[in-house]
Amino acid sequence: MNDSLDKIWTWLTAQKGQLIHISKVEDADEDKAELRLQDVVLTPHKDRDEYLSSQAFLLTGEGKVQSENGMAPLPYDFYEVPLTDRWSVETSGLSLQLKTERATYVIKAAKGG
Repeated sequence: MNDSLDKIWTWLTAQKGQLIHISKVEDADEDKAELRLQDVVLTPHKDRDEYLSSQAFLLTGEGKVQSENGMAPLPYDFYEVPLTDRWSVETSGLSLQLKTERATYVIKAAKGG
């Protein structure tokens, strides 16, 4: 695992059991979700068409996503954060910011959550 992956992994695993808030901005569209983080998995993608990123973090746990009608349950018991070929990460205390070629993710841990 490279240093940046390790930085993400360390920050995320430190939040296990906590409520996290996720903001994803892609093409001026913002999606919001919250999840009680149970586990973190770094998974490779094998995609012949190169549609999927080569790897992704799967954040598992029960959660909700913001919809037009308010908060709704996540369709699956995980939230996927795909890593493109180029990305950068910054962490500070209770937040992590990940910028990929496709989107910017801001993940914040709820204090005492």
